[in-house]
Amino acid sequence: MQRVEMDIRNLLPNILLTSPLFDMERLSQQNNTHLAAVRTEDTYDEMRRNDEIRLGLKAFEESDMDFPDDLFETKE
Repeated sequence: MQRVEMDIRNLLPNILLTSPLFDMERLSQQNNTHLAAVRTEDTYDEMRRNDEIRLGLKAFEESDMDFPDDLFETKE
């Protein structure tokens, strides 16, 4: 076993996993062929919040509601 000396305090997980610590050249999702479905959020909480927003937008899209007019007004 070889000891690897490196400062990991400011490294994100992908950098760590592809570093000499884990000896992986790259990371890839093998069972997902639809790239648009790959989640790129930084945290689980961020992913959950994005899911809630998507569900809300989908519900709004499927409803008969219109966007409020003042949403698109410009301030002069």
